[in-house]
Amino acid sequence: MRLPDWRNSAVRRNYTLGWIAISLVWSVTRAVIIGHVFGTHGTSAYGYLIVDLVTTIPYAIYSAKAAFSWLDKSPMFAKYFAIASGCFIAPDVYVIATARHVSPVVWIGFGTFVLVMAALAVKFAREK
Repeated sequence: MRLPDWRNSAVRRNYTLGWIAISLVWSVTRAVIIGHVFGTHGTSAYGYLIVDLVTTIPYAIYSAKAAFSWLDKSPMFAKYFAIASGCFIAPDVYVIATARHVSPVVWIGFGTFVLVMAALAVKFAREK
């Protein structure tokens, strides 16, 4: 199997657009899950969706830029990674800020979920 030429701007654009699409679908999915788990604890699924959608496109763009700058061994990697990381955690900060009277078991599950997703994001960035 032949790997794509990552130096080609059209290849990078296509992968970035695909990553944006995947990230947007995941945002909607997460909003449904968050609404189900935290909806009775004060967190609005719609509020979460808005925060998530506002941060998803910058997250997808900057995480793709971080991956490509890592492949290029560019010093811009740290900047892009920092921006992507901030966008990645913003929706979770919204949950933490709005949820009330949540049992510790739910928080442990939520924290585990966030850590697993962060680990998968790092793994994906390293592989690509």
